[in-house]
Amino acid sequence: MNKTSKPHLAYRPDIDGLRAIAVLAVVLFHAGVRSMSGGFVGVDVFFVISGYLITSILLRDINRKSFSMITFWEHRIRRILPALLAVIIFCLVAGWFLLLPEDYKGLGQQVFSQGFFASNILFYLQSGYFDSANDTKPLLHTWTLAVEEQFYLFYPIGLFLLWRIMTPVNVRLIILLTFILSFALSIYGVENHPSATFYLLPTRAWELMLGALTAMVRAPDFKKAYMPNLLASLGLTAIALPVFIYESHTPFPGLAALPPCAGTGLLIWVHTHNKSLISRALSLRFIVFTGLISYSWYLWHWPLIVFARYHFFGGISQQTLLACVLISFFIAIASWKFIEQPFRKKHTSQQTRRFKAFGLLGCLLLVAGGALFLHLNKGIESRLPDEVIRLSKAGENRNPHQTACNKPSLERLANGDICQTLDDESPKKFILWGDSHADAIAPLLYQLSREYNKNGYILTYDGCPPILGVEQTNRGADFYCEAFNKKVMGLINQEQIEHIFLVSAWSNWLNNKNVRVMDNRAHESVNDALQSTIDTLRGKNIYMLETVPTFKFEPHRFLALNAKSKNVFPEEYSFPYMRQETIVSTEKLAGNITYINPEEILCKTAGKCYIAKNNKVLYYNGGHLSVDGALFLTPLFRDLFKQM
Repeated sequence: MNKTSKPHLAYRPDIDGLRAIAVLAVVLFHAGVRSMSGGFVGVDVFFVISGYLITSILLRDINRKSFSMITFWEHRIRRILPALLAVIIFCLVAGWFLLLPEDYKGLGQQVFSQGFFASNILFYLQSGYFDSANDTKPLLHTWTLAVEEQFYLFYPIGLFLLWRIMTPVNVRLIILLTFILSFALSIYGVENHPSATFYLLPTRAWELMLGALTAMVRAPDFKKAYMPNLLASLGLTAIALPVFIYESHTPFPGLAALPPCAGTGLLIWVHTHNKSLISRALSLRFIVFTGLISYSWYLWHWPLIVFARYHFFGGISQQTLLACVLISFFIAIASWKFIEQPFRKKHTSQQTRRFKAFGLLGCLLLVAGGALFLHLNKGIESRLPDEVIRLSKAGENRNPHQTACNKPSLERLANGDICQTLDDESPKKFILWGDSHADAIAPLLYQLSREYNKNGYILTYDGCPPILGVEQTNRGADFYCEAFNKKVMGLINQEQIEHIFLVSAWSNWLNNKNVRVMDNRAHESVNDALQSTIDTLRGKNIYMLETVPTFKFEPHRFLALNAKSKNVFPEEYSFPYMRQETIVSTEKLAGNITYINPEEILCKTAGKCYIAKNNKVLYYNGGHLSVDGALFLTPLFRDLFKQM
């Protein structure tokens, strides 16, 4: 491209058609449509489109010598902020009436971070995109806006400077190099730092750079009529297949993001100067209209889904979720017409446009400052009755030693800095070994240890079953489960500990695609590795707690919301649970093993288990016992301590 050439910026209805495909994939994925299990790739389609359009606009202005960062940001602000501000204010108002304090406080954090274009960083620090807790975050989807906003801060000035000092060929090479480095980082990060790779700009920049390269490389006018149809078909297939075959456990972005991104780039590129059957289909009026409102639809659909799930906590039908999608579609039409369009008018004076833009920015900062108040005041607990607050805080009722003792470093283990149940140097009679479920029941062992004066070690590691030779492949480079378990086994042998409590969410490890047996020459399956672990403990007294009954919702939230809406505070509450077929119940293991079945005491009613008993909440989330829940199992463990 010559420096004097001007990128073709004629209106492209097919790009709005692509936007329609992207937003439809995302909203149906969020609505839980099973056939759209990979609909999250719609976000990647948006990224490529953004990279293409922004680069085209920037090169046009640079070539016309009319480039201005102030003007660029003013356009972006008027494009992004009006609808975003409306959604944020809606969420804050709706949250006042619907959300429990911990979740309203979380909403305050989300608004504050988005006010500084950093919500992707907040969500990275909090959890993964597919975690169940994300269902309580009305602004989770704004992470994509934060990625683009950060891109807008750095890319325009960088492109402007490069275009001034380099030839177009060299600029393309720099963009290509940036694409390659970011893509390589994404491939590395998806295995070693999956959450950071999903949310942060450095590992997403290649998708925007792909769009930039698409804008910089001119498509030929194909002489053979079948070529545009062939290339467009390949592009659409590359987008569609991931939508239907990817799942939440697909490592992403990395290599898996390449097909939908490449497909998007190919469709944009080939249709720059060529028409195909697909471009005509994408340009149909109703598809284009869906693309025009796609930004508003994207913004509005997720808060509606979150608040609906919140209101129907404990179970929401597919029909209700699809109703939210439909309602959000009509809200998006109104949002596009009455909120987006008035702020995007071009016929007003530059002074008026800038006044609107920076007025919007000021409003966002003002709202962000107000949202900080929600965080500092713990979600304004005074909105709700004391009993609702008590129930909602049961989510905090977890092992008080968790921070100090769970997931000890290998260095701590090597130095013998290990948590024990008594503050003395008495011989260790037992060891608690397991994952986060073991951490959850640790308070019970602390209590019985003091009661019977039996000292023991507490060695727990989230996501790490007490099975030698296994590792999770999706936990990142800082996950050291295999090494941790070797250290625990070494400690058991070194100190000749006789009583071993093995506690885990056993059902999570059977046929789990993310669990790998490190030496598959010796063990073909997780069951084999577990049996080998039991064999290594031969001669010890092994106590194996079978999987605790779990729920698809968070009991403390359910009870608090139930009390809030019905003003009923039952002393006990049982609920149908997810019956888990566990490793230890489906295939009894050979060895000196005492099985402990928590259902004997947690499940007194056929098909139901307690989530609250004696006015105490027994779980701090859907799968882990609270301190009260752990102590509720005392009768199952008391005789074992007596016999030590």
